Amino acid sequence: MKKFLNIIHIIVLLCAYAPLLNQWITPKVSPYWTSFALAFPIVIGINLFLILLWALLSVKRSLIFTFLSIPLMILIKPWFPFWNNPSEQSADLSLMTYNVRYFYDDLEGIYNLFHAHQPDIVFLQEMGGGSDELMKRLGEPNPYFFENYNSLGIASIYPIVESSQIRYDNFPLTAVYGDIAMPHDTIRLINFYLESLHLDQEELKKPTINSTDVSEKSKMLITKVAHAAKVHQSQINLIQDIVRKSPHPVILGGDLNAVPTSFEYYKIKEGLIDAFTEVGTQPGNTFRSLKIPLKLDYVFSSEEIKPVSYDILKVNYSDHYPTFVRFQLPE
Repeated sequence: MKKFLNIIHIIVLLCAYAPLLNQWITPKVSPYWTSFALAFPIVIGINLFLILLWALLSVKRSLIFTFLSIPLMILIKPWFPFWNNPSEQSADLSLMTYNVRYFYDDLEGIYNLFHAHQPDIVFLQEMGGGSDELMKRLGEPNPYFFENYNSLGIASIYPIVESSQIRYDNFPLTAVYGDIAMPHDTIRLINFYLESLHLDQEELKKPTINSTDVSEKSKMLITKVAHAAKVHQSQINLIQDIVRKSPHPVILGGDLNAVPTSFEYYKIKEGLIDAFTEVGTQPGNTFRSLKIPLKLDYVFSSEEIKPVSYDILKVNYSDHYPTFVRFQLPE
């Protein structure tokens, strides 16, 4: 019994550490490897259960596996940086990013949300036809606006002096970016939306009656993640090129359609700060339509732009939760 449990726990630990290799294994080399990142919260839960089980069977082995699990904190932090303390620093700039799912759920609620928080910058993904009405109503606090094909938009209280788009092949728009002229500096804003996972949410929500149902759903999810990851790799290369060539500090945010510790996460944050891991204090779930925790939405910044606070707002106006981030700017 103990020998079998020992083997199982070693396998679980190997699966838990597997996402670390997403920093080097690209989707075009092994598209399925990134699925280890998707399974990470479940694997961590199993690991914790086994450690507690060992505490009943063998305290020594429980301590050994606890020690072996300590480095996993590096991988846990992008999901839930629970040891961060709330900051009391003042902020110079605030930003809200939100996948509004074409305003299908509650346009009025979304407007009231923006009105209540008064962000200086707004990033919108999956805007659709409701964007004209929302932007008209946001025009007073955020008079400067850039959008493309009713898909992605940036609203700002500061003038947008230059703007453009990033597109990959025949896929929907990958990103829009604009440079905002602030009193003492110019900042490049990049709002992105990577290729959708095309999840059938109704199918995934159906109860899993037996092991066959679980297996089929798992295969479907892994296949969709692997397909999207290959597209994401090319899209992120284009975004990173804009980041590297920017003459100004950068704030990059949007819907990555990939979870923390995936290849996409490691790649897109190269040279940037993840605001959530720096100052976030709550679980990182930003996609509310599935029971499993998924963090798909992110905000990154250049090192000189310091995040002060990071809040995921639990409102039900879309299938995503909005993210509200405050920054300190360089003097």
